[in-house]
Amino acid sequence: MARVYVGIPTINRPRLVRETVASVLAQTYSDICVTVSDNRSSPEAIESVRRFVESLDDERVSFHVQPTDIGEYGQGRYFMQQAEDCDYLMILHDDDLIDETYLDKSVAVLDRNPDVAFFIANPYLFDETGVTSEEDTRRYLENRRRSEISDGKIDAVEGFFEYGITKVSGTLFRVSALRQSNFVDAEATGNYPFECDLFLRLGDIDAKAWFASEQMLGFRFHSSSMRNYMNLMDNRHVVTGLTRLVSERQYSGHIEHRRRVTLARLQRAYALICLREGDYRHSRARIVQALRENVLSLKAWLVAPLIFLVPGLLRRALPELPESAAAPTYVENAK
Repeated sequence: MARVYVGIPTINRPRLVRETVASVLAQTYSDICVTVSDNRSSPEAIESVRRFVESLDDERVSFHVQPTDIGEYGQGRYFMQQAEDCDYLMILHDDDLIDETYLDKSVAVLDRNPDVAFFIANPYLFDETGVTSEEDTRRYLENRRRSEISDGKIDAVEGFFEYGITKVSGTLFRVSALRQSNFVDAEATGNYPFECDLFLRLGDIDAKAWFASEQMLGFRFHSSSMRNYMNLMDNRHVVTGLTRLVSERQYSGHIEHRRRVTLARLQRAYALICLREGDYRHSRARIVQALRENVLSLKAWLVAPLIFLVPGLLRRALPELPESAAAPTYVENAK
């Protein structure tokens, strides 16, 4: 069995996934096993990727079609099972790339530091045609304050709450650490919040990460990317899932403060979702909870009058307007 298992989840991106696979096979580190796992693409896309993998004639690469749409959680569990006998696991999205020395460098770091659970590097951002955007890359790294992190070890939970180190794609994980953390919540399904679930569980076991400031992997921004057409903080499934994960944990010191700030933001987003859905009772309860978590949140104070005053004005104008007695259900597999 290879030391490094690379799982590439794909759905209806037969052209882009070819580039992703090529970037893995171009690695200077060769002790790898690669599985391209299709999550119920169109028959044409499935056949196209199958022919591509077969044409590689490389015994390290295989193609698998999932019997049903199992979402990111299902794909992640599948890769974890397949990597059981490997030392390291990487999940690389079907529109991202890794530089040719990435695995060499990341494996060397993890081999030298057995107490480190995963290796994560800075990304560069590029478009559908492969052109790197220095401006988008600079903005991405600035927004996450990556220049404030020194190369080397960092607490996983600090990386999560302080610097947004929550991107699964391109991160190299130690399989034994994922096993120790139980990977992700057993009952969770769909796409979100898979990444946050995984990193928070690593934080639960006080895992360490190795951060490298070098830009060694590429995140592709394009029209069919969910980050471009879906506002995650407007999605009930995403927000409720994240709220549950963050609220059931507690830390100390500055990280606890950051957790509560994060939770306040989530409660505020949840309040606005309920308001749009006409669920005024839950909307009020959520904005109150947001202020309890972070009484200094200016955005929560700005939203509160909207939540408390507008529904009352609407009911006076439209007396037949009902108030929801329960929160509406969410979409299970947000895409």
